[in-house]
Amino acid sequence: MQSSSIRHLATSPRGNYFAAAEFKSITSIWNIDNAEKLCEFPTVLDFGGSRLAITSDGTACIAGAYHVNGIVCYALPSGNVLWQRKDLKKVQRINVLASESAVACVFEKGPLHILSTEAGKTLQQIRGCKGLEISPFEQVQFADKTNPELQTLDGSRIAQVKRKSFAILSVAFGHNLLAISESGGPVRWFETQSGACIWEYGRRGNHILTLGYSYARRSFLGVEWAYESGGEKRLVVFDPARGRAETVEAFRSTVEAFCLAGDGLLSSSGWLMDTASGALVKQFPFSTRE
Repeated sequence: MQSSSIRHLATSPRGNYFAAAEFKSITSIWNIDNAEKLCEFPTVLDFGGSRLAITSDGTACIAGAYHVNGIVCYALPSGNVLWQRKDLKKVQRINVLASESAVACVFEKGPLHILSTEAGKTLQQIRGCKGLEISPFEQVQFADKTNPELQTLDGSRIAQVKRKSFAILSVAFGHNLLAISESGGPVRWFETQSGACIWEYGRRGNHILTLGYSYARRSFLGVEWAYESGGEKRLVVFDPARGRAETVEAFRSTVEAFCLAGDGLLSSSGWLMDTASGALVKQFPFSTRE
């Protein structure tokens, strides 16, 4: 479990490619299957937030800057600029939506913008929204608003989700379920058709940094960390039917992201973990330059 200079990871749930970036700018694209680095190029990426995304087919990478350069989409593997939106500044989060044809961009101030992946055109603006996730399994979405909502795709409310803390850390959709993790708070699971909360999980002094979902095993996953005491992180698997969580493996990592439809957990240290067994199955030769 080597250290590396990687500080950003961008994966897509169903894709076999990921983007890894250093503190700023330099971004590399990798093939998960053979651990091959396909390309490396400078981007407008700034440190902070979650300003890096990649499409599942590995043909486009989107990066954001806080100030001058806005949001840029790069063609892969060439690294050529496909489009740039210099008018959209202070982006904090970029994520490719489930359809792959659009990108949700969250800003420090102002409305959320949904951009066309192909051309960068603004397709929709959503005021008062700090995050949007669309289920890959059914026609529902979650909007992180002042009063968060589970919605149909046209924005109609299914149910309002009352906050238990000041910030949502991570969201994951499963088959007929939505999981939400909050800073300093529990993970809660909601039925997507009714919005009813069916159970919650939390341990004092701990929270779930990142949520994932195993498509094949139909189980939710989480990276748990003791924010009060620090130390190791834990990969946990949840069983919504029984309301239980089990530790798969403890580890140390700066940044991590779920991949391979929930079968893998990728670390900025360069390792890929099998989420079913906790075994390390692959090592990526990330740069260790300062």
